[in-house]
Amino acid sequence: MKYEGGLWATAAVLGIAATVGISTTQPKPSEPASARKTVESPARANTAAMKSLEEGPCADLEKRLQSFLLVDEDEIVAPSSCYPADRPRVQSTTLLGKAKQLQFVIATLPDPLHTHFPLLFDRSAEAIQEAAQDGQYVYDSSWLPWESEQPSYARIDDEDQAEKRTEEQEDQPGILLFRKSLRGTGPDQPFESGLVVLIVGEEPTGGIHRRQFENAVQWIVALQPGAKEAHKLPLQILGPSFSGSIPSLVELLRSTAVAHAVPPLRIFSGSVTSDVAVGCLVNKVAANDLKPLDIQFRSFVHSGNVDLDRYCRYLHDAGTDLALAIVSEDETAFGGEYGTGNVERSPCRPVESDASDGAPTQGPVHLYYPRDISGLRAAYQSQSIFNRTTAAAGGDTSRHTLQNDLADPAGKDHDTIRAYGDNQTALSQEAELQQMVTLMRAHRTEYILLRSSNPLDQLFLSQFFRMTYPEGRIVIVGAELLLRRETGASGLNGVMTLSTYPLLPWEQDWTKNLAPGSRRFHSHRAFTNDGVEGT
Repeated sequence: MKYEGGLWATAAVLGIAATVGISTTQPKPSEPASARKTVESPARANTAAMKSLEEGPCADLEKRLQSFLLVDEDEIVAPSSCYPADRPRVQSTTLLGKAKQLQFVIATLPDPLHTHFPLLFDRSAEAIQEAAQDGQYVYDSSWLPWESEQPSYARIDDEDQAEKRTEEQEDQPGILLFRKSLRGTGPDQPFESGLVVLIVGEEPTGGIHRRQFENAVQWIVALQPGAKEAHKLPLQILGPSFSGSIPSLVELLRSTAVAHAVPPLRIFSGSVTSDVAVGCLVNKVAANDLKPLDIQFRSFVHSGNVDLDRYCRYLHDAGTDLALAIVSEDETAFGGEYGTGNVERSPCRPVESDASDGAPTQGPVHLYYPRDISGLRAAYQSQSIFNRTTAAAGGDTSRHTLQNDLADPAGKDHDTIRAYGDNQTALSQEAELQQMVTLMRAHRTEYILLRSSNPLDQLFLSQFFRMTYPEGRIVIVGAELLLRRETGASGLNGVMTLSTYPLLPWEQDWTKNLAPGSRRFHSHRAFTNDGVEGT
């Protein structure tokens, strides 16, 4: 369940400013030779790539810490996973003295390379950066283990070695480094009093990356070997991003390798919505027979069951609950959970009719769409179907904003079963959605409630159902700013949202900055969706 309350210990957990200014300039007719980019020769690029193979999976992460803490090259105390077994570990009194005042947070974010959620990763990372800023920290530097481009090698053995290094590198957490603001309170050493956010990837189906999480814990233990006992600092986790990741988090916390290495746990999420998953985390982990753990968990958004239950009761009181279709994504905990917990008697629960004439089931109809419709979105994008529909309907085709892009960026997505049908898969999924429209007509649906974890799916389905079933009113679970920017161009006016945070700039009284000195200014943050505002 999404609970409210509590504050994040290391940052004012307020969220994300996601308005991105776009500036266009005319290209210069010519460029001086000194400003032209030098193209590396293949031989030089391959030499650099070979050198990176020899440095190991943690070399770039170590360099960030060395520069941040101003220590020598040989003074980084890294976990054993960074080096061969025969390499001795470094014991640096200077380094550990500088690192003992650092604040550590493990943040679990959607894997930007192996899932369909690179946009959510970017939004969440920006939310962390701005939350740290509100907590009197200043961004310094970062390193992430996911590389979208790989160098080419002349020999197959070198390519195999590079793939192995890539796997080992992706087993290490990313890192965001923040120094203490000069206006912040505390010691006068901004770097030694800084904030270290270790980034761990997660997938909506596969959960949190196990090796990344374990190595993140080991990095904290290596850099602060005695700090947790001396200061009783709890391990702080920002996440998970998905309700479906909680079972993997439960197993990680119950494992002896992790449980014996961490003090009390504080876990805060800005987007978890599952009642059942939260109960599993709080009850099963805390009651672990091997090592009972002290867990404090909060989610800063309402439970999805609470949102749906309240809306269904509203429709039931108005006498229109039979005219509701709930369209959820398949394969995930978010899409398949509703109807459990304390809402068994909710108006959203369908009840079989007693009529003998074959009347449809009483209550709303529950429909499920394929979770991975990225190929279908890309096909509609390439053929500009929604744009043609708007023009044919006499809509305003002039634009003063960027053209919307519903296609996913190229990547190695494997958070669902791989599809091999290409265009045929898109055609099949379109036929499936059209059959859902037929079912809506049979049920005389007036309200279409969409439940999606991917904002691009929400935008696409809103446009699709508005085009194919215009008599239905679109209702979104969760607030999304991408829908708001499309209201004029795509005819999405009238879309309703069910959300903890409605993204209305004049209703931010509960999220305004309460950091010291912040009340001297009148300021707001423009959030992109309710999840990042919760974060």
